[in-house]
Amino acid sequence: MNERLLLLAESWRPRVAEAVEFLEEKGFTGKVGLILGSGLGNFVDSLDDARSIDYAEIPGYTTTTVAEHKGRLVSGRAGDVEVLVMQGRLHPYEGLPAADLLL
Repeated sequence: MNERLLLLAESWRPRVAEAVEFLEEKGFTGKVGLILGSGLGNFVDSLDDARSIDYAEIPGYTTTTVAEHKGRLVSGRAGDVEVLVMQGRLHPYEGLPAADLLL
């Protein structure tokens, strides 16, 4: 088990571990993570070697219902830095349980 997973509450570990394994198998890794809010989604257009996956495809994850948020995880390079970018995020007003908002 990844030692960073040990920092999570025990109840979260299996869910997060499944998502991490899935994403790593698909090559979604990075050195820096970014969460884009309203008006910043087009940042991913500037990434080199960008590829994306819908949140709904990630095990244990929930997709956003906000129309302006794409609901995708994008992997690419910004300059020489490999990044993972959340293009849209989850909000409490979407009626999701707190556990889904935190993952």
